Amino acid sequence: MSWKRQIQAYDDDALTQLGSTGLLRRARKQLESGQVELHSDDNGQGAFTVGDQQVTLLNAPLEQSRCDCS
Repeated sequence: MSWKRQIQAYDDDALTQLGSTGLLRRARKQLESGQVELHSDDNGQGAFTVGDQQVTLLNAPLEQSRCDCS
């Protein structure tokens, strides 16, 4: 399943369980303000830049995705 289909399958409660309410709120603000840039969408994976961070959503369970943030 591609990262797009996986994201669509998660509701706010599920996303909060993977992170936190604050993290979800910040992510929504970053999306709304245009801070998220998609670089590639290959083989079911998505590579993004979010501010100074690199995020890769894998063609795997969402919790296996990667970010170079601390």
